[in-house]
Amino acid sequence: MSSSYTYDRLYIDQHDAPSEQQVDEWLALGDVGKLEQIVLDGRGHMLREKKTVNAQ
Repeated sequence: MSSSYTYDRLYIDQHDAPSEQQVDEWLALGDVGKLEQIVLDGRGHMLREKKTVNAQ
């Protein structure tokens, strides 16, 4: 993997990713579509250790 690719990936992760607060809101609201998109975007790590009582 090139250093350019690594830099580009870090930039995207830092500037295009939802905030922790947004993720927490989506969990509380049960916004499955947005939570699925996090995983599809390769950011499933943002959901680790997260829990919700929302049945959706």
